[in-house]
Amino acid sequence: MAILGPARYNLTVYKNTTFAPVFRWTDSDETPVNLTGYTIQFAARHTLTGADTITKNATITNAAEGLFTVALTPAETAALNQDSLYYSIEGTLGSDSYGIAIGTLTISAEVFA
Repeated sequence: MAILGPARYNLTVYKNTTFAPVFRWTDSDETPVNLTGYTIQFAARHTLTGADTITKNATITNAAEGLFTVALTPAETAALNQDSLYYSIEGTLGSDSYGIAIGTLTISAEVFA
């Protein structure tokens, strides 16, 4: 199993709503990475090298299938005041860390009012 570098996904979050995308982490052969024992963390920041604006631990929903979700509550999305953020998702197993996903997180006004 060869783990690739982070995948790039650009995402949109709507203010005052729940944001809970589901991710599947796969290796270079598209085989799911077994997440048993992993800690997965989401971090978003205003600049690529800036301090984190928000950090969240992901919830592993199916370890054998490499599935996890990152959930932000309506209160957390309401507090995002930037137009966009840079985010990263990292998986840690013991002392080893792997980049899972990176990209931009576009913050959009609530459209479901």
